[in-house]
Amino acid sequence: MPTKPVLGFVMLWIMACSGGRAFGKVDGGEVQLVGQVDADYFVAQLDQLDPWFEACYVRVLRRDRAIEGVIRLGMRGGGGQLVPAILENGTNSEELAQCVENAFTDVTLVEPAGSEPWDFTAEWPVTFSQIRRP
Repeated sequence: MPTKPVLGFVMLWIMACSGGRAFGKVDGGEVQLVGQVDADYFVAQLDQLDPWFEACYVRVLRRDRAIEGVIRLGMRGGGGQLVPAILENGTNSEELAQCVENAFTDVTLVEPAGSEPWDFTAEWPVTFSQIRRP
C-alpha cells in the first residue's frame, strides 16, 4: 500500500484532472478507550489504517458517488491482537464497512516494552466525506 504522501499526491492529481467529480476524504475521530492501554501509543498505531481506509473509500466511490457518513468502530484489544466490529454504519454501504473491517487483518498491536499487558475496548468514529471541486 502506498505511503500517505504518495496517496495524498495521487488524490490531488486525480482531483486536478477530473473536473467536478467527487473524491473521498477520511477522518478518524477521537478514540474512546476503556481498560488497560497506553492511549497515546495505541492511537499512534491506528495511523497505519489511514491509507487502507482511504483506498476502501476510493474504491466504493467509483461505483456510488453518493456514499458519505460515519462508520463507528468497536475494538477489543490485548495480547498483541486487535479485533474490530462495526457498531454503526452511517454510510449504508456494506461494501465500505466490510473493507474497513478487513483493513484490521494485518494490524498487530505493539505494546510498549515493560508495560502491563493491554486489555481494553475502544470506540472510534471514522467519517467518510466527499471533496467536491467547483
